[in-house]
Amino acid sequence: MRPEELPLSAAQREMWFAQQLDPGNPVFTMADCLELTGPLDHERLRAAWQRVQNRTEALRVRFVERDGQPVQLVEPPHERPLPVLDLTGEPDPLAAAEAFLDADRQLPSTLGPDAFAATLLLIGPELAWLHVKANHILVDGFSRSLVYARLAAEYDLPDAEPAADPTLAELLAEEDDYLASPAHQRDRAYWAEQLADGIEPTVLSGHLGAPARSTLRSTGLIPPDTVTRLQDAAWAERVTWQTLLIGATAGCLAQLAGTDRVVLTLPVAARTTPLAQSVPGMRANFLPLPVAAHPALGRDGLLTQVAATLRGTLRHQRHRHDAIRRDLGLTGDAGRSFGPTVNVLQTGGEFALGDCRARVRNLSTGPVPDLQILFLDSGEEGCELRIDGDADRYPQERLDLFRDALLGYLAEFATVPTELPVGRIAALPPAEREHVLAGGNGYGQQPEVFTDVLPRIRELALARPGATAVQDDAGRLDYAELVARASALSRRLVAAGAGPDRLVAVAAAPGTGFVTAVLGVLGAGAAWLPLDV
Repeated sequence: MRPEELPLSAAQREMWFAQQLDPGNPVFTMADCLELTGPLDHERLRAAWQRVQNRTEALRVRFVERDGQPVQLVEPPHERPLPVLDLTGEPDPLAAAEAFLDADRQLPSTLGPDAFAATLLLIGPELAWLHVKANHILVDGFSRSLVYARLAAEYDLPDAEPAADPTLAELLAEEDDYLASPAHQRDRAYWAEQLADGIEPTVLSGHLGAPARSTLRSTGLIPPDTVTRLQDAAWAERVTWQTLLIGATAGCLAQLAGTDRVVLTLPVAARTTPLAQSVPGMRANFLPLPVAAHPALGRDGLLTQVAATLRGTLRHQRHRHDAIRRDLGLTGDAGRSFGPTVNVLQTGGEFALGDCRARVRNLSTGPVPDLQILFLDSGEEGCELRIDGDADRYPQERLDLFRDALLGYLAEFATVPTELPVGRIAALPPAEREHVLAGGNGYGQQPEVFTDVLPRIRELALARPGATAVQDDAGRLDYAELVARASALSRRLVAAGAGPDRLVAVAAAPGTGFVTAVLGVLGAGAAWLPLDV
C-alpha cells in the first residue's frame, strides 16, 4: 500500500514553520515516562503497543514537501517492534534509567519516520518504564490520553475485534468545514471585539533571547490542607477549582510584574465535537486570557471576572492563536506568547494494564516559549505545582523564587475574606517583593527594547556559529556563513550607492540567496522591496 498524502492541519502548520526556523531543536519533542509497577506480561505489552500503532494514524506520519508546501504521509500499518532495554544488571538500575531519559531528551527532534518512538526499560522485578516520545507536530496532550486509553484496552482485551476508528482525513475535513462555517466567523468576531484595544503580552523576563532550546523546571507541592481551603473558597465564590487557580495565579503575577493587568496564555484542546475528541492528532490551541487584577479588586470580583472570560474563551476556542496574533500585529519573540501559560489538570495520569499499575510521569510538554505554570492533582498528597521556563530567560533561582511566591500567595488566597483587596495578599515578604519590583531578580522589568534583526543575527552567529541559519534544496548556511555573505553584500551595495532613504529591489526565490540579499540590504542601511519572481 502507498502512504496516504494529506495536508497539514492549522496547528501542524504552526509547528512546521516553527521547526523550519530551528531544525532539530529538542524542545519540539514531547515525552512521557509510564512507570509500570506490578506483574507485567512484556510480550503482551509489545503486541498491544503494535496494535495501538496500527490503529493510530498520527503515530505513523512522516512529513515531506511538495512544491514548497509541507504535506504529511500516513504510512500503512507495518511492523514496528518495541525496543527493550534491560537495565536489571546495572549496579543502580534506576539511575541508569534516569540517565537514559536525560540523554534521550537532548537528542534532536525529527520530522521523519522516528518522529514517534518508544522504549521499554526493564528496571527490576515488577518494575519497568515505558518511555514514549513524539514530535509535537504529531500529537497534543489530549491525544496522548487517547493513545494511553487505547494501550490499556489493547492490553486487557487482545482478542477483541479491531475498532473502526475515525481517521486523520476526517479530522482535517472537519477543520475545513469549520473554517467555511458561520461558527468560524462568529469566533473571529468575538476575538476581534475582545481584543479591539490590543493587548500587551506579559513577559516576566527582561531578556528576550532566541527561541528556547532547553527548559528548566521548578516543582513544589500545595499541601492537602491548603488544597481543601482553596476548594472551599472556590465553592464559596461559585467558581470552579480551575478558575480559582487561574485567578490566583493572575493576581500573583500582577504583583510580581508590578502591573494591574496581566495576560495569560490558556492551552485549550480546540476539540468541541465527538469526532475531534476521538482522533489523536495535533489540534491544541493557545489563547490569550486578559485579566484585570487591580490591587483594589476583591477576591470575589477577580474570580467573577476570570470565570466570565474563561467561559467566552472556551466557547470560541477553535479560532487559531496565530490568526489572533496576526490581527493584533504581534511579531518577534514577544508575539510567540501572550503571557505565561497556565494549565490545570485534574490528574497526573494513571491507568491499569491488567494487574499492573501505570503512572504517567511527564518529561516534556513540547516548546515553552516563555513560562509555563502547571497544576497537577496528586491525590492525597495534595496538588503539584510545576513551573517550566525558557533556560535562557529564567535561571533556576528565579523559577524557584516564583514557585515560592505563588505557593505563598495561594496559601493566603485560600483564607482571606472574599472582599479583601487582592493587592493586600502578599506574594512575597515585603523585603523580597521590593527587591523583585526593583528588578533585582528580573521580575517587574519591561521587555528589552526591540533590537534590529541584524544585531540579533550577529548575536546568534557569535553564540552558535555552526548552527543552521537557513536551508533550501541547494544547501544550507550556518550563522557564521550567513553573516559573512550578508556583510560582503552590504559592502558592495554601499559602494554602488545604497544607503538610508534608498530602496533596493530584491528578485530571488525563497532560499539562502533571498535571506542573504535581505540582510545585505538592511546592512547597507537601505530598505528592500521584494519582486515577484
